[in-house]
Amino acid sequence: MVKNGFIQRMSAFLLAGCFLLSAWPVEAAKRKRISDSETAPESSEAPETLFLVKQNGRYGFMNSTGKLVIPCQYELANPFSDGMAVVMAAGGWSYIDPKGRMLLRPQFLEARDFSEGYAAVKVEGKYGYINKKGYVVIKPQFDRAEKFSEGLAAVMVGDRWGYIDQLGHFVVKPRFFRASDFADGLAVVMMFSPGDTSQRSDEALLGYIDKKGNYVWEPTR
Repeated sequence: MVKNGFIQRMSAFLLAGCFLLSAWPVEAAKRKRISDSETAPESSEAPETLFLVKQNGRYGFMNSTGKLVIPCQYELANPFSDGMAVVMAAGGWSYIDPKGRMLLRPQFLEARDFSEGYAAVKVEGKYGYINKKGYVVIKPQFDRAEKFSEGLAAVMVGDRWGYIDQLGHFVVKPRFFRASDFADGLAVVMMFSPGDTSQRSDEALLGYIDKKGNYVWEPTR
């Protein structure tokens, strides 16, 4: 039932707090690389599951038998997501594949996990999206950006969140104070009552929207 799912997602949404995070559809002929470095070659082999580990203050990855397959050499790292792992090296963020090959030289101020073939990265103060070949597919233009889920990604312009598709077009215009990932066709969004200037999380109104931005559950507290 929507009501039960609503309660569960509302709780998760509140616990999460603030997120750790004109469009530009890019044609193949117009795609731009962030870096001139070579893209890691693609492999037809199914990669084994790797697990994030920390040793002597550095991060690497082991396989299911405990064998270290990517040395602990990164300042920070996230677990693999969508076949890539975001890592920090030399003060910048980049991505590696399961073989430890770097997609691009470390350069991003911030970087999100890959999801549905795209990752949000911060370039010169704005967020955009790259694909797994290192090409910019949605130019940096957002103040915050989250991962794609079910074909849409939450992005912030100014102080409001909305949703874009994988061409960078707004499907739901920015109007929310917070916006979560889509799951099962719905996303949790946060609003405040008109005239409420406190913007305290315990005063927030939380609701569900569909992929067209229509309320399935009106914001309530």
